[in-house]
Amino acid sequence: MKTWFGKATFCKATLAAAVACLTCVAASPAQAAACSNASLKGKYGQTISGEILPGGGAVLPRNGVAMTNFDGNGKFTQVDFVVINGTPTSKNFQTGETGTYKVNADRTGTGRINYSIEVPAGRDAAASIPAAVFRGAKPGPVLALVSGSHGTEYASIIALEKLIQSLDPAQISGTVIILPLVNIPSFEQKVPHVNTSKASPIASLFAPVMRKFCNSQAYDKSLHPGLLHGWNGGAGVGFSLTRGNSETTNLALAINAAHPTLNDKITIYTTSIDTTNGLVSPSTVARLVTAGIRYDRNIDARLFGFVGADFMSNALQDLDLRGVYGGGLGYHAIKSDKTTLDVLAGLNYTHETYSNGPLVTPVTVPPTYTSYGVTNRYAALTLGEELTQKAGKSTVSTENFYFFPDLTDSYTGQYRGTTAKPGYACCASWPEVISPWSKIFLV
Repeated sequence: MKTWFGKATFCKATLAAAVACLTCVAASPAQAAACSNASLKGKYGQTISGEILPGGGAVLPRNGVAMTNFDGNGKFTQVDFVVINGTPTSKNFQTGETGTYKVNADRTGTGRINYSIEVPAGRDAAASIPAAVFRGAKPGPVLALVSGSHGTEYASIIALEKLIQSLDPAQISGTVIILPLVNIPSFEQKVPHVNTSKASPIASLFAPVMRKFCNSQAYDKSLHPGLLHGWNGGAGVGFSLTRGNSETTNLALAINAAHPTLNDKITIYTTSIDTTNGLVSPSTVARLVTAGIRYDRNIDARLFGFVGADFMSNALQDLDLRGVYGGGLGYHAIKSDKTTLDVLAGLNYTHETYSNGPLVTPVTVPPTYTSYGVTNRYAALTLGEELTQKAGKSTVSTENFYFFPDLTDSYTGQYRGTTAKPGYACCASWPEVISPWSKIFLV
């Protein structure tokens, strides 16, 4: 018994049949109130269109045609011809399909079509395991109910069969998966223990079915995860102190996080380096802060679009703040489990503000500075590449290079670039290690 559930205007599986009820309510309000199962009677044809989610992120298109015969009393029969991923499921029309339906007076309803889940032959012979899947009107957890692992446990089998008939998807939050009879050979032979040896357990039939449902749920969730879920990344802090011939103090901080889904990705990062030397004046050796956010959206398997913003402050350059806002297209030149190489091209708008440099000594009147503050605004190209490599389960190294040639007349021939190669390693028994190396150049 394959069972399908849905709710729409009447039956999701037989949407074309809603014409019958539309006819029922068209004449007058009085007739509309009388809309019932009897309003949906006769044969109706429809097309079938959807997707099969076998797991592992795969999506197989499912298309076909069907003819459904409603009896006016809440039951129907159906014949159909279905093609999955370009391959017909049978040589001829499939016949003998049955189901039930219920029409409400407000032109809504529910429908159930019996559909068996085919488990391919492996160590055991192929089998068709009955299943019912209720996808509720509201999101929520997944509940699986299983009975019939011993075919003579009739009470639990009957209880789940009755539960299938009584559940209403409109009243459910989440998904309910019901397998009322998983050990069909035991049930048919009226023997409690069939197919229970270690070499050939009933799990060989049951596990693939549950795996299919679980993979589908995981796939659905990965398509639309909440913004507070699905993040991964790391944080690292480094501190060093030297005394003797030099008196240096160095503090480094790096944080990165990504929120990937099957179709898009959000990336955020921030880094900070603060180094001082107490034996020289000025004592600041490095004081650099960077941060950024980027959103990528897949266009197809290789091409993606991106928009983002990057910010930088550098005390040694008297750079108060540089903001770079841009977008463009990227291409996955290499995309495998261990290596990803992306190339990017686009446009950006840069706004940067510099403050006055140090005072010239001896002090003059009026005071003079080694450099004077300025604000720059200009457009530039964004060109770059990003390389990610996995070395085992616990180590990831990344390398990137970005090049920003100026496009404005006042900055003709000037460009800015950044390159970095941080490495990340994380193990179960050791803390995370981040070893960054980066270089920024202006010409």
